[in-house]
Amino acid sequence: MRIVFLTRTGRPSGALIAKCLLDAGKNLVAIVAEERGQLLKKNGSNLSLLSDSFKKHGFSFTKDRLLEFINIKLHYILRKIFGSNIFRSKHYLSIEELVLDYKIPFFLVKDHNGVDSENIIRKFNPDLVVLTNTRLIKKNIFQIPKSGCLNLHGSLLPKYAGLDSNFWALFNKENETGVTVHFVNEELDRGDILIQKKITIWPFDNEKTLYLRGLALGSKMVVEVVTQIENNRAMPVKQDLGLATKFSWPTKIQRKLLSKMIKERLKDSNRPIRVLHIITRLIKGGAQENTLLTVLGLREKGYQVMLASGPTSGPEGEIESVVRRQNIDLAVIPELVRQVNPVKDLISLVKLYFLIKRYRFDIVHTHTSKAGIVGRLAAKLAGVQVVVHTPHGHVFHSYFGRFESMLYRFLEMIFSCFCDKIITLTDNCKNEHLKLKIATADKFITIPSGVKVEDFNGSFDNKKTKGELGIPLDRKVIGTVARIEPIKGISFFVEAMPQVLEKFPNSHFLLVGDGSQRKFLQNRVEELGISQKVIFSGIRQDVARMISIMDIFVLCSLNEGMGRVLVEAGVMGKPSVATKVSGIPELVKDGESGVLVEPASSSELAKGIIQLLSYPDKAKLFGENARKIMNENFSAKEMVNRIDNLYCELLKIKKSSLRGARSATKQS
Repeated sequence: MRIVFLTRTGRPSGALIAKCLLDAGKNLVAIVAEERGQLLKKNGSNLSLLSDSFKKHGFSFTKDRLLEFINIKLHYILRKIFGSNIFRSKHYLSIEELVLDYKIPFFLVKDHNGVDSENIIRKFNPDLVVLTNTRLIKKNIFQIPKSGCLNLHGSLLPKYAGLDSNFWALFNKENETGVTVHFVNEELDRGDILIQKKITIWPFDNEKTLYLRGLALGSKMVVEVVTQIENNRAMPVKQDLGLATKFSWPTKIQRKLLSKMIKERLKDSNRPIRVLHIITRLIKGGAQENTLLTVLGLREKGYQVMLASGPTSGPEGEIESVVRRQNIDLAVIPELVRQVNPVKDLISLVKLYFLIKRYRFDIVHTHTSKAGIVGRLAAKLAGVQVVVHTPHGHVFHSYFGRFESMLYRFLEMIFSCFCDKIITLTDNCKNEHLKLKIATADKFITIPSGVKVEDFNGSFDNKKTKGELGIPLDRKVIGTVARIEPIKGISFFVEAMPQVLEKFPNSHFLLVGDGSQRKFLQNRVEELGISQKVIFSGIRQDVARMISIMDIFVLCSLNEGMGRVLVEAGVMGKPSVATKVSGIPELVKDGESGVLVEPASSSELAKGIIQLLSYPDKAKLFGENARKIMNENFSAKEMVNRIDNLYCELLKIKKSSLRGARSATKQS
């Protein structure tokens, strides 16, 4: 799809959106930029426009715009003079700077609706025109592209159409604003909506912070919409003009008033509770999915929630895209990595500290060991009222070597003093922490990891699914869903397969997931001569469909916090064969809902699988028992309710302690 990009010079929004489109592989055939170099020149007077801005908008607004203009122009001039590798910033500050590096036909015009602009656009015969910073597009332009013109607007249209939408959302004390991508028509900002997402307005927010957050979100939305149009999946919706509002520039008095309102809002005791969740990476894994469900559930309960994460990387797959689609406030800290790295750890500590101070969080909740160490220290240094940590198991064995395991144990003992509560997912996990003297018993509380049971209670077309995977209908399927990493013990499952096939040659094996060991294990399956019986499906978005065709579910981990996937399989009525490690025995009741075996033993796994295949009635009963246990005890709703109660209890204790301290101070 051929795209012409229309923007204005001298603003960062055009550069960011254009770069996002280019990075996504979109075919930008030309950039047409309307000149904005008239800031200090109007009607022959060099200072008249600047003077008008002072009169209409006040000193603060004019100063910010002038400094932005100077910064952008100076940066561009320096880059042009000294070369592209010097003075290069992390983000392009203007469209002029972007075209120094991206060799795309670039045209400057006086007016986007003028004859010159029209001729240029027609010359490139675009399928689509994308706009930013230039909404006043007339019919002679927006009728040229075959698929129309897209515009990004920083509001929840049809509300706050027109100018300065972020200002008016703040001025009218809205709790949320948003970003809208819509088609352009003859009415300003009233074209059909293609996609719209909300942005929570935090107490400290001002026009600049909302603009930057909206731009970061909106640039990704533009890419998403372009992809929908390319694939004929776009579904435009007409705006409900009964909800429409429209504003122009605020006055100088209104701008001063907004500044006071923001200060008052920061002091408001009735504001929502603000919570920051911290985790090292957003891969597909139990800890990450638990965190995502917690954040979503707390947001539904009225908390203002932000998620901070390190970079998402690895073969396991990612859920960062899911987080962004759910419109969760996400702060990515590149230095927050899983491995020990003193330099990066210090930088991530500083960044988290300033993030916490800026947003004034009431609660910081950390997840997994590394994020727990850095996050808890940052929270304490920033003076956060309540700090909670969820280790999601532990790393005291099977993950690292002896020295690194001892180091993490020592650090966990130290940093347990930096939080108010440690949430373990099972009582067994709590007991392991107590045995290693990580903290005293009163520091721990058990809250099992929950799943959205409704996602796994539906009906699925198993005939179709087996057909897609090439599995004959009459075959028994033994499967797992896991990261294919050493800690998950998948190699022992593979070594157990020939032993199972010797007794039940019509069995099939299904491994859902990916990881560093996948290629090695695929080669091992070839060596064993059983490749026709084993399917490595890779990462799947339809995990429930995959579990649905399994007759027996296997979890062979060497170390596991709880094993949320056992809950998912149990909800679907699947009997399990699982290892006796950490919290797994609290989910799989041996001889009642599944079979427990010793870890790191292929023969033990094979015996457990053969036992269930040999007695199908018993396997069916185990599956029904598992369904009942999981539905009653492991729902996401119940998990969030218990975390909510914990937060409220801890905040109540803190406030009571603070009042007592103040009273004692006054008496003395």
